[in-house]
Amino acid sequence: MLINNLNIKQILLCLSLLVLSLQSLAVEFLSGLPQQYWLVSTAQNGLQVLDTELRMVARLPGRYGQTDAITTADGKVIIAALNQNENSLDILHWTGTQLTLLQRQPETLLALEGVCLYQQNQSADVHAFLLLEHTEIEQRIIYHAGQQQVLNQPVRHLPVPDAVTACAVDSQRDRLYYVEEGVGVWHMSAHPESDKGREAVAMQQPFGHLNESVERLQLLADGSLVLPQIEGGSLQIYSPQGEWQTQSVGFLAEALALQIVADNSLQLLTGDNLNELVLNNIAMRQNEIPVVRGFPQIMPSAETDTMQKYGDAADDPAIWFNPKNPQESRILGTDKKRGLAVFDLAGNELQFLEVGRINNVDLRAGFEYQGITQTLAAASQRDNNSISLFFIDAGGHVTSAGEVMTSLDEVYGLCMYQGEGQHYVFINDKDGRYQQYQINPDLGGKLVREFKLDGQPEGCVANDASHELFVGIEDRGIWYSSARADTRQAPQNIVQVGGPLQDDVEGMALYLTEKAHYLVVSSQGNNSYALYHAQAPFDYVGSFQIAANVLAGIDGASETDGLDVSSANFGGAYQDGLLVVQDGRNVMPTQPQNFKLVAFSDIVAGLKLQ
Repeated sequence: MLINNLNIKQILLCLSLLVLSLQSLAVEFLSGLPQQYWLVSTAQNGLQVLDTELRMVARLPGRYGQTDAITTADGKVIIAALNQNENSLDILHWTGTQLTLLQRQPETLLALEGVCLYQQNQSADVHAFLLLEHTEIEQRIIYHAGQQQVLNQPVRHLPVPDAVTACAVDSQRDRLYYVEEGVGVWHMSAHPESDKGREAVAMQQPFGHLNESVERLQLLADGSLVLPQIEGGSLQIYSPQGEWQTQSVGFLAEALALQIVADNSLQLLTGDNLNELVLNNIAMRQNEIPVVRGFPQIMPSAETDTMQKYGDAADDPAIWFNPKNPQESRILGTDKKRGLAVFDLAGNELQFLEVGRINNVDLRAGFEYQGITQTLAAASQRDNNSISLFFIDAGGHVTSAGEVMTSLDEVYGLCMYQGEGQHYVFINDKDGRYQQYQINPDLGGKLVREFKLDGQPEGCVANDASHELFVGIEDRGIWYSSARADTRQAPQNIVQVGGPLQDDVEGMALYLTEKAHYLVVSSQGNNSYALYHAQAPFDYVGSFQIAANVLAGIDGASETDGLDVSSANFGGAYQDGLLVVQDGRNVMPTQPQNFKLVAFSDIVAGLKLQ
């Protein structure tokens, strides 16, 4: 009886050792590395790099789950791996011979469920998308290309359904794919300044053609998305053009990785443990990798304090230049939910005037009122369909100066013009009507001109020296006319939407020096800013985007409504002038809207202007 008991104990011990041995060999996740190396994460035996013969060539101890790898613009292979012991994102470097831990980024509140990497085309910074348990996807910058350093810079959080299990990113097309367990696959924009809308890619039956649940995603170098169907032993391959092909491969395990190894050849590695990995070659039709030709990326030098409330609040800025002390100049910014904010050049809010829902703002110096010459500012007031007036004194302090009633039904955009010794305000209605008011010395308004555009206008700007007026129709383009009160000239179209200028056409401003005359326009549809010569024939000069200044902790600008620019010498970074733009999506981290400040010298350098 004792012998039998000993035998049973020995058998149980052997079985326990066998189970532990199998657990130590169990594969959690597989990823491809350059030169056909493979990254294997295991629950008990750490991260391992396997060569083409599936021999281990490097190992990092630990308990790891999902991983992803990307080759940076400077040739480094950066790996993101979920450390399950520490609940951290581990950033690693693969040198071709060894794995090196660069940084550990712990998550203290929520369990990390998945990770995928994304490299921005223009900045070349590397972002990680982290799948957080039961909540959302966090996007953070983990590698700064310019400084070649590891970062932990949160960017934004993306709301997604519960049970998101895997993700993959097409960096060429700025496209994030993710799996919603039991439902299917979705995609949304990976760009940090994009909106958060999603679109379906492939749904499970009865809503789509997938026969079974998707557990993993694989993205190939050509942008093809591979959806493994484990039970059916096939790969559903989705091209960037939306075409499907099916590859039958026989055996598939939950852990798998794919790499393109040659023209029309795909290598598949799959298996449940290290002793049972299977490597197969599969023929497939490949897609061309697009050549990305983006606009120059210009970084902001500063940003203002945010609006008080979330939502579409900030709209239009105006720059007041202090000739006696340029560095004490001011930025007026409308909060179309509450009133008018006043900022210094560092972005600090100095004043806020609770004057209601004002939309666009502009200003002109040299207005004489009761014997005092000061700057007059005007804003479109949507509560009363009126023009709100303000004074700016020599020290940059702003005070309310009343309002001028209009006969419009729904005021919207506004700009000012100074000519023939008079101050004028152009204000429009959403139905396309424009009215021009002369502002009298007693702050009364006299209607001197009306005209109508075929479409919804908003942005406009006047050149006081040449008496020219530029106006935008949001979905059509830019129109040009005389700004004089007695003109009979009908506005003429000079730029149509399409090409670099994408609707909505929003903010407009003029950068004027003795040698340079530029019209700067917010091209909202592609989150860019287009420059045109502000003299006939109004040729296109170039476009740029405002990208994140990561090291300064300032995000880029997107979905811009209003903007203003000045060629004055403000000193410091703004000796060649200043551009201020409204930022429709204020991220890094997500906050209410604000305004971004850009040195015009950086725009000159980025566009290689003379």
